[in-house]
Amino acid sequence: MAKNKIVPENIKKPYQLLAVWFVALLVIFGGLASGAKLITEPAWLQGAFGVAAILSVPYFLFLIYKMQTRYRTQMMDDEKYSEYLIYKNQVAQAEPSKHLRSSHVGKASAVGMKSDSLEQIAEEEVLPLDYYFLNHTSFLRLDKQEEFQQRTQVPLSHYDIQIIVDSYYKDALKRIKKVEYLLDFSFPEPIRTRSNYKNNFLLKELANGEFVLKAKIFLKGREEPILIQRYLTLWESGPRLS
Repeated sequence: MAKNKIVPENIKKPYQLLAVWFVALLVIFGGLASGAKLITEPAWLQGAFGVAAILSVPYFLFLIYKMQTRYRTQMMDDEKYSEYLIYKNQVAQAEPSKHLRSSHVGKASAVGMKSDSLEQIAEEEVLPLDYYFLNHTSFLRLDKQEEFQQRTQVPLSHYDIQIIVDSYYKDALKRIKKVEYLLDFSFPEPIRTRSNYKNNFLLKELANGEFVLKAKIFLKGREEPILIQRYLTLWESGPRLS
C-alpha cells in the first residue's frame, strides 16, 4: 500500500489533479453502490446508500466544472501560474499608484511644495502597463521608387513609414522629455531622437523590410527610460499620420 500511496507534493499538473478526483469518484461511487447491494437491513439504509451513490456522480461533476471555470487559473501548470501571479501583481501595483499620485499632488498644492518635489514623486511612481504605446503606418509611393533606390543603392521597394508614441491617459505625452527610436542596425543612423509631443514624437523614414522597432521614452523627473517596442508591418496603402 505504501508504494501506491498518493503523494500530494508530486501532483503538479492539472490532469493529475483531475485524475485524482475521478479516482475518488469511482471509489466513493463503488463503495456506496456496494453498500446498497450488500446491506439488506434496515431497508431504509439500503435505499440511502443507493440515493447517495446516484447523487455522488452529478455532485462530483459539478465540482470538476467549478474547478475548470472559476478556479481555472489555479489549475494551470506551476510555471504558467507563476507567470499569472507576476502579471497580477504588476497590475495591482500599477492601479493604486494613480490614486497615490493624485493624493500627493493635492497635498503639494495645499502646502506649496516646489515642482522638484513632485518630480521626486514621479520617479517612484509605478505607471500602468498600457501608459504608453507605439503606433505606425506605412505606404508605398510608386512614383518615388526609382529616386529612393538611387539614394540608398538598394534594389527593393521602399516604403514610407511613420511612427508615433501615443497614450490613452490625459497629459501623458507632456510628461515625456524625449523619445529615442532604435531602428534596425541596417539603417545608416539607427538611433533617432524626437522631442515634440505636439506631433506625438513623429518619426518619418523609409524601409525596405519589416523589423522590430524599439523606443526609449525618457520622462521628466526620471532617470531610467521606459522601453517599448512594435513590429513594423509594411502596407502598400496605410493611412497617413500627418
